[in-house]
Amino acid sequence: MLTRKMIMGITLLETLFALAVGALVLVGALLFYTSITQNSNVNKTVSDMNAIVTAYRAYALGHVVTAATTIATLQNSNLLPNPFLNPWGAGYDAAVTVGNKGTAPTTVTIHIWNIRGAGQTGGDPDCAAIGQTAQPTAQAVNSTQGCFFQYTL
Repeated sequence: MLTRKMIMGITLLETLFALAVGALVLVGALLFYTSITQNSNVNKTVSDMNAIVTAYRAYALGHVVTAATTIATLQNSNLLPNPFLNPWGAGYDAAVTVGNKGTAPTTVTIHIWNIRGAGQTGGDPDCAAIGQTAQPTAQAVNSTQGCFFQYTL
């Protein structure tokens, strides 16, 4: 026969245990979401940087590329979308070094806005992750000014 104590319901200890399990599930889901978001941001940024380099190469087929050839120039030529934003809501800057022939770029250095570079205080881990994902085609530029990568063409 059941006693009155057994019929009363769940105890405080059982309730706390259930809440602890629920909290662990929520923390696990949050960590998973954060990891997936960072991976998505890194992959989109590397894809964007490759698109910038490809746009410079395509532009060089019909135009003279100079140091004044910017991302805005590529956007005006319909080689890049406008606006062209990174996952952190800002844009990109690019600087070009032109070879001896003066028509084709030899290096493209890309600055990713809104994330700190490894050389800055409190460097952003996303910048380091982009560098690991973009290698060997792009090399990180250790800068105190931001997150930069250089492509040699």
